[in-house]
Amino acid sequence: MTSSPSKKNVKVWAKSTAPLPKTVTELHKLQIETMMKNIDKPIRIQKILPKNLSFSEPKEFFRNVSGSSAGAGSGEFHVFRSTRQREMRRQQFFENLQKSEDAAKEFEERVSRNKEQLEKAAAKKRVKRLRVKARKQQKAIIKCNSSFTVQVADGQKPVKPSEKENNS
Repeated sequence: MTSSPSKKNVKVWAKSTAPLPKTVTELHKLQIETMMKNIDKPIRIQKILPKNLSFSEPKEFFRNVSGSSAGAGSGEFHVFRSTRQREMRRQQFFENLQKSEDAAKEFEERVSRNKEQLEKAAAKKRVKRLRVKARKQQKAIIKCNSSFTVQVADGQKPVKPSEKENNS
């Protein structure tokens, strides 16, 4: 009673005989090839949600739980242990939150300190550059003026460069 396989069976058989990816790279390659076959079909990308940064309030404590001491019933220890673990996780969460806030604060302080140091160094170099530039401009002015007349202090008479060389 063998009949020709239907189209559904052929598709299932064809899919099952495709080589299975052995590495993550092969899996990604196969996924990309599948997406490229249907280029018009929109791609659904899963969004990674950030971790919830809130924690519930502490649960009501069971004051009559004996813990692991003698005389506690068989179920009391489990209640005590679960309550204790829940509170420890909560405390750990707040400690980690405080550490991350402290690390962020320290980082911001370090960045601001580095900016201030860079600004001070840049200002110092800027002043030096301007001093050198002013000195060069003064030399150029003196050189330009020396070809005509020499600049002298008040009360002295100007001397031409040719007369200056003869007097010395």
